[in-house]
Amino acid sequence: MTYRPDDEWGGREEQDAYVEKFARGDKEDIGGKREWAERIDLVEGKRPDEDAVSSTKARKAALEGGDKLGPLVTPAVRDWILSNDLYTVEE
Repeated sequence: MTYRPDDEWGGREEQDAYVEKFARGDKEDIGGKREWAERIDLVEGKRPDEDAVSSTKARKAALEGGDKLGPLVTPAVRDWILSNDLYTVEE
């Protein structure tokens, strides 16, 4: 998982702290499991102005129409997203 570069997610320290909350069990009340923290590696990604692929872009593409998912995900993932009607309602 890449660090989110925008203010919506906080800085690097806040994002690291969020993962630590899983490790401590602080997210168990909402279904977050401690062992998930072991599977999360936060790494530096591309800058927001670069042509990067992100889950946010994929969700927006699905909301705008399945044909826009093509360059963002594999055909199998595209088909799964569309067949399960994911991200069709803006939150």
